[in-house]
Amino acid sequence: MPRKDRATELVCGGVWRLVAWIVLCCGMNDRVDRAVAIMWMEDECSFVEHRNYKIVYRRYASLFFLVGVDNDENELAILEFIHLLVETMDRHFGNVCELDIMFHLEKAHFMLEEMVMNGCIVETSKTNVLAPIQLMDKAS
Repeated sequence: MPRKDRATELVCGGVWRLVAWIVLCCGMNDRVDRAVAIMWMEDECSFVEHRNYKIVYRRYASLFFLVGVDNDENELAILEFIHLLVETMDRHFGNVCELDIMFHLEKAHFMLEEMVMNGCIVETSKTNVLAPIQLMDKAS
């Protein structure tokens, strides 16, 4: 399974909305900002390398997802993880948008925490990720 070592972030309109377990190395902040700027160009690659790290990103409509990983990680596996996260959010929220993330931030974090544990992707089943959230929704 791929490992998520550095960061998973969701960018909406230039504002960070969902940030989970972010540990940036010296000088990495500039590279993240550069990656956000590059993402606006549609014909660019989805990977930015900096020292021993890579930033893998993907755009879904107006949402940007960034994952920072070590240089030895498989970029395509991380892109697949981002796609799985978006599909899971889509299944729960119905066509996820920035407002869903803003008003249900705890649910978005919970989904991410169910999928990634201690830097490793541990759950890839959308049904298993959403089951505890659906139980919480029924209880409230």
